[in-house]
Amino acid sequence: MFFINFLLNIVTYIALIIMTICSIPLFFWVLFIKKKDRFQVASKLIFGTWSFIINNLLCHINLKITGREYIDKKRKTIYICNHQSWLDITTFINTTGAVPIAKEEVKLIPFLGIMIIYNAPIYLQRNNKKDRLGIIKEVRELFSDDKQNRSLCFFPEGTRSSDGKLQAPNLALIKLAYKMNIPVVSSAIMGTMNVLPKGKMFIRGFKKVTLEYTEPILPADYPDSTSFSEACWKRVETTYDKLASKN
Repeated sequence: MFFINFLLNIVTYIALIIMTICSIPLFFWVLFIKKKDRFQVASKLIFGTWSFIINNLLCHINLKITGREYIDKKRKTIYICNHQSWLDITTFINTTGAVPIAKEEVKLIPFLGIMIIYNAPIYLQRNNKKDRLGIIKEVRELFSDDKQNRSLCFFPEGTRSSDGKLQAPNLALIKLAYKMNIPVVSSAIMGTMNVLPKGKMFIRGFKKVTLEYTEPILPADYPDSTSFSEACWKRVETTYDKLASKN
């Protein structure tokens, strides 16, 4: 099996290099598009296509997604999920069709970084409090645009888990969702860390990955932003525990 995975890694990285080089002209074209319009173009032409190739043709992930009916691209929504691997980008972020919030350093991830750039994300500098205020402003503007029903997706943990255990989340944006009356769809993913663990570049293909979306949680059903945000993360925890019990 190691030899098969070794060959898989060689083929995968050669393919990713070729894909990156071939996309350079498109990359410069996309950068001339306004950021709010860039997402609509790049998410279909590049992000979705690359995600399919990486997941199915290169990593050979056996991806099972449940709860797709809770993804409504005509409804303003915040999608949240636990974070295990860089491959959460090609699974969770890709299927939501939402604008991602990403750490500034994500740009430097080989191959996947350029996918994020194409997707016109909102970038976050984790140790910069002033930047966090800027993020809140951008999120407000995104949801205040009545001309487009744009959604947002992010990982409240902020970084990948090294052992699969859930980490303490930052719920500030979920509290903002409460104030703006934006529903939250909690989800959980299991298995991407078995394909590409944190701190590793060696891909272990032909693994099972499960992603489950749950019913939207509505701000109107909660008395305050704290209870709302805690309920949203609790849903991630219970869904993750359910997936873990099946693996």
